[in-house]
Formats: sequence, C-alpha cells, structure tokens
Amino acid sequence: MLPLAFLFAASCASTSNSGLDDIDIDVMWEEEPVLASSGPEATHGRRASAAPVLQTNFYHLTWQGQRIGEAKEVFHRSANGIRLIRSEEIRITRSGVPVDIETEIVIHADSQLRATRVELNSRAGAVERKGRAIRADDGSWVISLDGESVRKAPANAVPLELVPYLVAQQGTHSFKSKVLLAGYGFAVTDMYVDRKGRTGKAVLKTKWGDIETHLNMKGNGDLVSTETGATGSVRVNGDRFNENFNRAELPESSTIPVRGRGSELLVSNVFRQPPPALLGQSVSLRKNGWRIQFDAKSQDVSRQIRKLAREVDSLLSDSHDAPGAGGHDALSLGRGDCTAHATLFVDMATELGIETKLVTGYRIDDNKLVRHRWVVVKQGTKWIQVDPTFGEAPVKPGHHLALAIHGDSTAQIAIVDEAVFLGLAKARARWTTDAI
Repeated sequence: MLPLAFLFAASCASTSNSGLDDIDIDVMWEEEPVLASSGPEATHGRRASAAPVLQTNFYHLTWQGQRIGEAKEVFHRSANGIRLIRSEEIRITRSGVPVDIETEIVIHADSQLRATRVELNSRAGAVERKGRAIRADDGSWVISLDGESVRKAPANAVPLELVPYLVAQQGTHSFKSKVLLAGYGFAVTDMYVDRKGRTGKAVLKTKWGDIETHLNMKGNGDLVSTETGATGSVRVNGDRFNENFNRAELPESSTIPVRGRGSELLVSNVFRQPPPALLGQSVSLRKNGWRIQFDAKSQDVSRQIRKLAREVDSLLSDSHDAPGAGGHDALSLGRGDCTAHATLFVDMATELGIETKLVTGYRIDDNKLVRHRWVVVKQGTKWIQVDPTFGEAPVKPGHHLALAIHGDSTAQIAIVDEAVFLGLAKARARWTTDAI
C-alpha cells in the first residue's frame, strides 16, 4: 500500500528510535458503494465463519514503468486465527551488477484482526536482515531488528498490511489508527482512512517532504494497483505472476543529466520545494526549478577525520551487490555501496566520540547527478562534509548536492530515500556563469 522497499530506491555514485513521530498519513476514497459480504473476512454485518479461508493475490512491481519484480500476498483464516504473508522479489541491476532483493512480512492475528506478532525477513544481495514485533504483556509492541537496539511501540499500532482488511471489515465507517511499517524498519506513524469508495490517495507527511501513494482497491479491500512517484504495483492473475522481464538498471534510470560548465547549477523540471539551507550550498527557487550556488572554499578538517575517511575507503571495496548494508554487514563482507561506507564511518566515528549525521542527495559526477549518501562531522562548533566512499575529507567543493541530513536508523534511511527524490524524476540540470 505504501511505496516499495527502500533497498533499491537509493543508488550510489561509482540506532535506536525511528525518529518518525512527526509523520501523518491521510487516505481518502471517492464515492462508490461497498459490498458488505465481500472480502476474505466477510465480517461486515455478520459473524466471521470458522471455516478455513485461503486467498492469494499476485502483483507486478514497477520502477518508472519498467517491471522490476513481483509480490504475492496470502491471507489465511482458520479457527486458530489469521495469518497474512506478504512476499516480494525484486530483480534489478546496479551499475551493471545483478541484484536480487527479497522481502517477506508475516503477520499473525486473532479472528478480530488484532495482530499479535509481525516477522520481517529480507535479503538484499549478500545482506540478510531479520526483525520482529511481538506483543508484550501490557499490549505494547516489543521491536527487535538486526543491528539496532530493542525498542517499544504503542499497543494501538496496526501492521500496515492489515489496514485494507480492517477498512473492509468496518464498511463505510472511517478508520484511524497508528500503523506499524515493518518494511521501513518498523517505523510507527498515524493513519486516517475516510472510506467512501475504491480509489483514493495516501499522503505520508515527513519533515523531508510528502510521499503520495495513489490507490485503486476493490470493494472488499483488496489492492488492485498503487503508484508512488516512480514506483508502482499492479495486481495480475496468477498465470502472469512469473512472466519474464529484462532487469532495469536503477542508478542509470535515476540519474539527472548535467550540461555545460560554470559556477552555478540550474536544475529544471523540478516538482518539489528546494531543500533547506544545508552545508556548502545555497538553493533558491527559480522558474520550474532550483538555482544552486556552492561554496568555493574547502573546509579545514582535523587529521583524525581525514585518517578515518581514508581508513573506511580502504576497508571497503566499492560494490553495489548489497544495497542497504549497514556498517557491520559491510565490514564483514569487505565491500559495500555509499550507504555502507557512510554508516561504517558513523559507527567508527561514534566509537571515537565524534558526532556525525548522514546526508542523502546527489554527487555531481562529470555530466550527471547520481544519487549518493555521505556524512557530516561535527568539528568544534562547525559541521564538515566528508565522503567516505571516495575517502574525501572534506568533500570537493561543488560536487555534492545535499537534500537531507538525518540519522542512521533503518527507518529514517528508508523514509528519506522515498521522500527526498520525489518530484525529481524528470529533472534536468546545466551549469551557468550568468547571473539569474
């Protein structure tokens, strides 16, 4: 229902809380009658049957209109309760390297759709990650995710994948609840559903920008299709589920071409607000886009930080076969992408008592802008940009366009990757020396 897994969304140039308490989701459907007896549960207006019910739905997943994978959702109801299994498989290439990404979310619930356990299993290339949310005695969720601290979530949080079924169960009544986003590192936020029909729009509000998902549903709550920016999901018949397709090249399809030479960068065909004032750059609005001025002078960096950036670069070889790998996984593999380099730098800097944050945006690589992740380091009272992927401390002036500065939890990285690049799919850029 929300955007696809973040693992393939952020492409790179060649610990605790989610930090998402300020997010709201609004969902609205247009007017259309709903059949009370439809859907896997068929509970609206009568008691649910104890007979086992099995329903399987199939979806094709897309990126900018290209097929990138498939998803299967199995709903099983029996006298013992309900089990919902959502399985996704994505097959892409990153810088020419084939990458397979698999995600499975298993939800256990009672006959009234009250979830008691959520399990997450994911594999992105060479990296595997597991997580789970279990009801405690007081009703709250206890969440554990590989590589992160155990934390709690409110008792009234509903697994997102159950929302369509709960909405169908309630018929025309509105739905409001906190939701648990297992695919986003078990982030928790609020959702409101105004049930009026089968089509609608979900708006996920974050401090990094709004994420809109356009929905098409059957009257029984089954999803027919979703579209969020460049990503999409379309329901298909079972005989079309495993149709062959050519792998899409994610970094190449998400880059922004750059023309010319100059001192200022003009980005056109932009359909979003510019980023806030961030280090090393000044971004202002212009017609149909942004005007970006970069600081020309390099910042002074301590010997310790320079050494750390070079050490991370030497510890990890550049590789795109494990998207989303954190510092620990990358160190075990000995390789990783920009996220791996950045998070490993954060881990090592933290051990030395150095304050850091992640940065998501673009690296300006010759004639294109490539999605990238690097870090900012606090030195005295100032923040310094460092790019561990290239061993740069500080970064080269005019080579990094920052869109967001954020924490290193799985939840924050996932939401940032979805939010900050929306509205930039058709962007173009050119250098200029002319005053605008």
